[in-house]
Amino acid sequence: MNGARMSKKNLKNVFVVIIFLVSLIVISLGFWSNPFSKILLGHDSSMFYYFGKGMANGLIPYTEMLDHKGPFLFLIEFFAVKLNLGVTGLWLVEVFFLAMALFFISRTAFLLTKNKIASVFIFPMTIGLFLHIYEGGNLSEGYAVALIANALYLFCKLFLNHKLASVEYAWIGVLGGLTFFLRGNMIALWVIFCFSLLIEGMVEKNYQKLVKQTILIFLGGVVVVLLICLYCWRIGNLTEMIQQAFVMNFRYSATTWNERLKMCRFFLEVLIPYGLLALLALAGISMMTNKAPREQKRLYVVLSIYFLANYYTVVLSGRPYLHYLVTQLPIILLFLAILLATLLKKAKSSVTAFFICLLLLMIPALATKRDIQNKVLVTNRGTEEINQNVKQEKDLADYIKRHSTVNDKIYVHNLGANLYLLSNRYANSRFFVLPAVDYTKFPKLQSEFQQALTVSSPKYIVVKQEILDQPVNDSNLDQTVLKILQTKYHPVDQFQGQEQVLFQKN
Repeated sequence: MNGARMSKKNLKNVFVVIIFLVSLIVISLGFWSNPFSKILLGHDSSMFYYFGKGMANGLIPYTEMLDHKGPFLFLIEFFAVKLNLGVTGLWLVEVFFLAMALFFISRTAFLLTKNKIASVFIFPMTIGLFLHIYEGGNLSEGYAVALIANALYLFCKLFLNHKLASVEYAWIGVLGGLTFFLRGNMIALWVIFCFSLLIEGMVEKNYQKLVKQTILIFLGGVVVVLLICLYCWRIGNLTEMIQQAFVMNFRYSATTWNERLKMCRFFLEVLIPYGLLALLALAGISMMTNKAPREQKRLYVVLSIYFLANYYTVVLSGRPYLHYLVTQLPIILLFLAILLATLLKKAKSSVTAFFICLLLLMIPALATKRDIQNKVLVTNRGTEEINQNVKQEKDLADYIKRHSTVNDKIYVHNLGANLYLLSNRYANSRFFVLPAVDYTKFPKLQSEFQQALTVSSPKYIVVKQEILDQPVNDSNLDQTVLKILQTKYHPVDQFQGQEQVLFQKN
């Protein structure tokens, strides 16, 4: 009898590991950096990798490369480049962070449900959503979600057990600091849970415990802040880092309430094909009706508040970028695990439990099939259109490489950074790819950009054909570039009429 129980337990553990690994592999094959990918890095992804490559070759972020993301993101990219495995090194880094996210999501789910199957079956239920909103990977949210999942586990452990080791408190602060230096508006988890701890400590009048928690978490965060600021001061870009990663970033997020409401609806519509609105509603009912201990009920309330607070940060910038939803994944999956565990608990046999899991898989089946087709198979097989676009970009990069030296500078206007990476050339200024802000609101940057094109003129400039056909306003500096092209450059005949047009300096 004991042997049979042990065998059943081992079988369940094997099943859990298989689900985890298969989910990890499938999602990671949706990353455009994977070794089998036929697609070049995405627009933002290529920009970030350019930062890493530039840092590895002595360029200073923010001072010599402009962007409004936090410095920890660029340190990740730098590490990926230093692995000396090309883009595959970046993929390995991405897989590490993805594995970390999945691991801590499953640990948190098990902490709340005590059900191993429910703690991992949430991954095949949402594998399509992962593929859809990761958008090819190597984006700041994909790294932040691993840190958020780790901190969420520790906060939940603290709420249920009423204590943590001193190093765990400090680690919460470290994770918060690192997330803050990825992007400052992704720290809703720390705001909500720390505020909840403050209220709990004051209500219970356990001031000694509250002071200990506050000091240790604060110290963990301060260590990260000091180390990163010291690093930036050491390389001479501290002022620029603060200006771009925080001032510019928060101005980037400044939108109207009407725009935010539109995005609220947009992201809700993203969840509908996976059946998640209905499932989350059922999870909410399950949490309200469950006969859980007081501590767990209290935790459910805090988690629900966090769900809403984090969703607000998703819609904050008013932009329909799918990857913003990635930071919502840990709490969505945690609620799904609670629902699944409740359903499995009511199952009277293994057969019933199997059919419950099968039914839950069928709900997002069509969306999951679509996402595996579009995000995995297409990524790794390619299509005629993808292959043609990649060939054109490689031909363009090869021409630049053959007709210039490594010391020559180029400029690629609003087209991502793949041409820099493929041609092994750097931009003529820190404006290698323009961040998506309205430059009419940043007159100093606008003036600096124009001066850089005039004084430090690149040998080649690459623009989209559509800019030549239909010039738009100067919010993204299109008109500024066109004026320079008309006076100082001529088109290279070989690339006229293509989607990307190459201009050479007269």
